[in-house]
Amino acid sequence: HTLRSYSTNLSLLLLPSLIEMSTVAPKHRSTSSTAKKSSQSNPLTHIPPYDRPFIPPPCTHSESAAPFAHLEDTSLPKLPIAPLDFTLQKYLRTVRCLLSEQEFRRTERIVSEFQNNEGVSLHDELLALDANSPTSYIEGFWDTMYLEGRWSAVEVNPWFMLRNDPRRLTPAMRAANLVCSSFLYARAIIENKLPRSMERDIPLCMTQFQWLFLTQIPHHTRDTKIRNAFSKHIVVLHNNSVYRLHPFDHHGQLFPENIITQDLQGILDDSDHGDGIAVLSTNTRDAWASDRVLLVESDKSGTNARSLDIIDTALLVLVFHNEELHTLNELQHAMTHGTEPHCSNRYYDKMQIVVTKNAASGVSMNHVGIDADTLASWLNFIVDRQFETPVVPMQEIKRPQFEKLKWNINKPLKRSIKIARNRLVKWINTLDLYALEFNDFGVDYIKRQIKVSPDAFFQMALQLAYFRLHQESGSTYESMNVKRYYHGRTTCCRSVSVESQHFCKVMSHPNSTVDEKEKAFRAACSRHKELILEAKESKDVDRPLYALQNLARLRVTKYPYYQTPAFFTDVAWSRMRTDLLSTSSIPSGRMRIGGFVPVTSRGYGIGYMTAPDAFYVTISNYEGRATLFANCLRTALLDMKNLGLGRAKL
Repeated sequence: HTLRSYSTNLSLLLLPSLIEMSTVAPKHRSTSSTAKKSSQSNPLTHIPPYDRPFIPPPCTHSESAAPFAHLEDTSLPKLPIAPLDFTLQKYLRTVRCLLSEQEFRRTERIVSEFQNNEGVSLHDELLALDANSPTSYIEGFWDTMYLEGRWSAVEVNPWFMLRNDPRRLTPAMRAANLVCSSFLYARAIIENKLPRSMERDIPLCMTQFQWLFLTQIPHHTRDTKIRNAFSKHIVVLHNNSVYRLHPFDHHGQLFPENIITQDLQGILDDSDHGDGIAVLSTNTRDAWASDRVLLVESDKSGTNARSLDIIDTALLVLVFHNEELHTLNELQHAMTHGTEPHCSNRYYDKMQIVVTKNAASGVSMNHVGIDADTLASWLNFIVDRQFETPVVPMQEIKRPQFEKLKWNINKPLKRSIKIARNRLVKWINTLDLYALEFNDFGVDYIKRQIKVSPDAFFQMALQLAYFRLHQESGSTYESMNVKRYYHGRTTCCRSVSVESQHFCKVMSHPNSTVDEKEKAFRAACSRHKELILEAKESKDVDRPLYALQNLARLRVTKYPYYQTPAFFTDVAWSRMRTDLLSTSSIPSGRMRIGGFVPVTSRGYGIGYMTAPDAFYVTISNYEGRATLFANCLRTALLDMKNLGLGRAKL
């Protein structure tokens, strides 16, 4: 009876977890007339933008999905939940290669007990939650993970390098083109003009696009997020100063690219160095929340509150990185965290476009509301447009160009800025990065000669490199999107398997024959392909078991004598969830490379992009092993090619 009562009130218990979940609205709703009416009723539109009071853009702070109802497609299937028996049997097969024989036997007993006791009632609650959820059973838990995580945003935001623009060779020209394209893309989101996202012939959920341009607002315990697609301004960071750029005329029309270039060049010509206020966004979330409160409450004039509001409501942040960077290793450092003395010139609560002194550019992505494949759609658009639009010389005209934001910084805030900067520099010095350009062969060779999945081939190379370096297999996370389901985000393919471990052992044994190696290799690749297909169908182990764990945590808070099931305190669960290899493929050919930092202190962050004749890989590690791992990976790729797997079939 107690458990039934608990299940009945589940929606009330989950309210904090589900508060960011979008309300499902009718599929089609136009917002253009609303925006037009708002513009016409504003008596300040005829005044130059930097002379009038700052008014936040419409709908920016709304958590309702109504302005973006056209992105909702309720005809898509909901994210399925596999039967508990299937999930637990797959879990045992997943953790087998991570445990000793004795540990595995104990885990088998724990799983059996869980399967016949608490697991059943928890799974029933999960099914009830799914039935009552308008979107997905995991969405509330997933939002809670991102918004209640107290880590620093710089430690979780991935980054991506864009292809160079051969015609726009100054930072102002390159940035102006990217800014224009971004405003046009935001308009396409609002006006329902984006092409339908597809995976081959399967339509994908597009609701995530409403969060492409967002701000993560720090609060104690739980952050919030706001949408910015309606914004008519951006924020620019240069020399640790913050600027507002409003590139629209009084009719609401976007200025031409050459005029925006002039504005941005004016910012670049401003040589004054600012207070470095943006570095506060690199702090842990609770510390940043406290600093933000201090910023507002310590300034009775309201100047700091106004400046923060301008940042919060901007479409995005444009960062001018005042260095020339050429190699992928140099660019990896700049895009991950900035380099000394420019690392304070970032704001991680928003989407950031970073442009270097030699006009190389990339994006640092706030991960709270979107995933990389959603970002890729925007990046594809802005890169394609840079080749399609003409380059017009910069014009010299007199008009308000930009506003330099003001801050009233007292001694406690100066101390907070110093502490945040010192923490950031210390963290940077612990992080080892390396960018590997492997040009010996690529996807075409693997498909034609070896005849296996290129992703499976590369994942097995990662397994072999890790095994040779550490003499064991490590839990591996390969991110997969599940946007074929309504409000789907990502799921996890556990790339390490019994078959992959066997392959690594055979490859490392001095007496193994070529035939034995090839047989083990093909079995490992075949198993990996099965795991990928299962993950795409939401038959993974991570998401449903993570949901059950959160339901068990809710029981602990409700019932004083309830104890967490042994399943979630077992060594197998913690070992599987400790991702020693966190991996993700780069989802677009318009990018040069991308990456992220490790999620565990002993692990590696691996971002990789496959090309017809090459692999481009970024490696990060906190133990100084990035270069060493890159060397092991290069050797593994060549050894796998030299097995004789690539002999042409004549």
